[in-house]
Amino acid sequence: MATKPLTQTTGRRKSAVSRVRLRPGSGNVTVNGRAFNEYFPTAIHRNNATEALRITSTLQTYDLDVDIVGGGSAGQSGAMRLAVARSLGAGSNASSSAEARRTSRPRCAQEGKQEVRSQEGAQGAAVHQALNRLVVAQWCWAGWMS
Repeated sequence: MATKPLTQTTGRRKSAVSRVRLRPGSGNVTVNGRAFNEYFPTAIHRNNATEALRITSTLQTYDLDVDIVGGGSAGQSGAMRLAVARSLGAGSNASSSAEARRTSRPRCAQEGKQEVRSQEGAQGAAVHQALNRLVVAQWCWAGWMS
């Protein structure tokens, strides 16, 4: 039976949601029950997902058990990166040098921008935004004239 997790955090990016359980161990990473290198075959996504561990030099110190739902591979690796960074920040046994390295790159915040969806009856998201601007401009112009 696996040991109790040190921390359990979530991360979100685009439409992907990641849950990371951090345990003391030897650096084993499993994603949705599969090996890390099998789940993220490209080096870019692997480096993105483990960036917080590499910055704090704790890549071989903790075992990660990750569950990811939704999104594509880029969104999933970004969600995992945010969850791992939050896990490292939530751990009470972080050393002061690891704390200094982690805070030198402030990346522990969820992305604020959201995808603009196309609206029913409109040709696309950009058309809908343009129509909204036109309606607001007409309303402002009419209010200013009267």
